[in-house]
Amino acid sequence: MRIALDAMGGDFAPQVLVEGAYIAKDNLDVELVLVGDEAKIREIAGNRELPFEIIHTEEAIQMNEHPAQAVKSKKRASLVLAVEMLRDKQVDAVVSAGNTGAFVACASLILDTISGIERPSIGITIPTLNHPVFIIDTGANIDCKPVYLYQFAIMGMSYSHSILGIDNPRVGLINIGSEETKGNSLTKSTYTILKSIPNFVGNIEGNDIFENKADVVVCDGFIGNVLLKFAEGFAYTFERMIRGALADSVIPRSAKIFVDNAINNAFSIYDFSEYGGTPLLGINGVCIVAHGRSNAKAIYNSIKVAKKSVESNLLKEIEEGVASYAH
Repeated sequence: MRIALDAMGGDFAPQVLVEGAYIAKDNLDVELVLVGDEAKIREIAGNRELPFEIIHTEEAIQMNEHPAQAVKSKKRASLVLAVEMLRDKQVDAVVSAGNTGAFVACASLILDTISGIERPSIGITIPTLNHPVFIIDTGANIDCKPVYLYQFAIMGMSYSHSILGIDNPRVGLINIGSEETKGNSLTKSTYTILKSIPNFVGNIEGNDIFENKADVVVCDGFIGNVLLKFAEGFAYTFERMIRGALADSVIPRSAKIFVDNAINNAFSIYDFSEYGGTPLLGINGVCIVAHGRSNAKAIYNSIKVAKKSVESNLLKEIEEGVASYAH
């Protein structure tokens, strides 16, 4: 399997991309293609053997650039070249930690969407006490129509089954109350068409996400992005509060070591580097969106997600799901 890495994408590129590639080379049966500035890649590699194909380009899309304009004006950008390789079947998947909006625009423009899908979508896996919950959309689509959310549900079910291993995943719609009559015009209309999905469990509220009431949580990108950033921020702040309380406590120093280890284990499940990236769902190709602040471990895990997405034939499952639930 050949996977292309946008070596110039992300807050810490190309360093973490190269280091993540080395970890993947040692642990996964994949062939990696690094798309980016060859001189910088070789400088990071140092005296190590460079077991990767390099597609050289000095052009890159920055995190603060306007997505569509950057994609159109920078024809030799590392992200654009990587996605073109996927279109031309030179690679099986693409991983990028760069500008998410540019990745969405680039993939949509070059690869197009799967038949029956109007908008590509990004989801995120949230760990809970029981099992992971997949939230979709988390930022790709701010203004949505009911049919978009319906399609997000279908894609979320496919992802939850193929990648997370959940049989017959349940779908819930984020709302301000559980009653069918609650919400705004978007959620009310969406509820009506989601009822045609057998595994639809109805409206769920924010606190229900952690209560095992749904496996796939559907919302527009505005709500989803707020949920995601709140969860990340709360986990980080809560961990600091607990560590601060531990430091001020009078328990013996030896006991603090065990408590500190327990805290590390508990909060490690909220570390995005453990999960890597998530597929840009609805696109005609496996495109993995990694966190902009990814470290080498997160890049490695993103490559692992790309490999699993190809092996599980995720695209075919989405196509079949769209055909089954055509609305």
